[in-house]
Amino acid sequence: MTELEAFAAELRDLRIECGNPSLRDIEKAAPPSRPLSASAISEALNGKRLPRLDFFIALVQTLIRFRSGTPVNRENPRVEQLRLRWQELERLRVSVPRNTRSDRTPASQRSSATPTAAYMPHTGPMSDRGLAERAVLAALARGRLISLAPLQHDLAPGAKLVSAAFSPKDELLASAGSDGKVQLWDPVTGRSRGVVMTGHTGPLTVMAFSPDGTLLASAGSDGKVQLWDPVTGRSRGVVMTDHTGPLTAMAFSPDGRLLASGGGDATVRLWNPINGQAVGEPMIGHSAVINAVTFSCDGTLLASAGADGRLRLWQPDAQRLMNEILSDQNPVANAVAFSPDGTLLASGGADRVVQLWTADTGRAADIPLAKVWSTIVSVAFSPDGAWIAAAGDDSAVLWAQDQTVSKRLYGNGQELLLFTNAFVSVAFSPDGTLLAGAGEDGKVGLWAVPQRRA
Repeated sequence: MTELEAFAAELRDLRIECGNPSLRDIEKAAPPSRPLSASAISEALNGKRLPRLDFFIALVQTLIRFRSGTPVNRENPRVEQLRLRWQELERLRVSVPRNTRSDRTPASQRSSATPTAAYMPHTGPMSDRGLAERAVLAALARGRLISLAPLQHDLAPGAKLVSAAFSPKDELLASAGSDGKVQLWDPVTGRSRGVVMTGHTGPLTVMAFSPDGTLLASAGSDGKVQLWDPVTGRSRGVVMTDHTGPLTAMAFSPDGRLLASGGGDATVRLWNPINGQAVGEPMIGHSAVINAVTFSCDGTLLASAGADGRLRLWQPDAQRLMNEILSDQNPVANAVAFSPDGTLLASGGADRVVQLWTADTGRAADIPLAKVWSTIVSVAFSPDGAWIAAAGDDSAVLWAQDQTVSKRLYGNGQELLLFTNAFVSVAFSPDGTLLAGAGEDGKVGLWAVPQRRA
């Protein structure tokens, strides 16, 4: 553990000692003279970077106030103790020579985008970098995919990995197994965060982060959605979903106010993740298990994919069906994803084809179909819409999407085979520079994504 990681752990311990307030509660309780944003608080708690001293002191004072109930001054013993620790880290940071700092900076301070110059501040001429780093940068610039060391989820005997997902706000990756365990990782160092969450009485089937990264939801065959604090691993409550079968799909709305679930009972339901109450009536229309649900980027549409081969587009505010898509060639729809601009919908299933649809009409888009070698179980767009990833039973493939030519996919020559495995999901990091692919055997592959071609 680096000095910065140890320092962040002390800060998280203080938060727990003071009642473990939410990031929003800390933000609201901050002194007017020194506002604290939830995103900056999260960065400090996760050791992403060393905060400014005035921010850090205000954060410590605010946390202690939750415990004492009265304003806390800078002379408080705990404030003074942590201020001295901050000064020690600042001295270490300043003492690192400029030409070696990029090598000695704590891993938690580095961007997860280190493989490519397009994603990181340029700190010197290319020749100042090591040969390996220059080789990686050059390969990414040429459109090559760079494979990184995979993570290994600790599975119980007979269990399988079911999902992997990036936190939307932090440098954090979660992996979930059917044995009910969720593990957290630092994707930069490849190290476990030491947080393991368990709480389901049956196999875990799906998980998702809230848009602000303060909640991690896991769902299982027991019909429950368990909510967790991803920083501490503590339970934040349970949503009883009233599905009559196992939960098989789940997604948060972009504003975090709704949680959509789909189940073996062929219904799609909406919930308030704060109080666990149902929102509206069940959305009925599928005739088989729901395999995936996803919201559009503006939250005005909810898409569901079913084992009946149908894609359904719902208006979540009114729980009303807007459109239905049925592909004659696809008997089972396993995966669905909206493009970042909300104009396209990607789907995949038993026909081994990634099909793109126009979200407003539900018609097949004028874009070539993309084929995988086995049944597709997961699809994802990169945050900038430049790439589409698809995972099948035995492989995962990444395609480039040229947004300057009618959103046309590149041809087969641009397909990049990742590795052969029994894949269960693919996911892009929030900045789009990393791709994670989860395999049933517990491995989570990581790849640095190529720069988009001009």
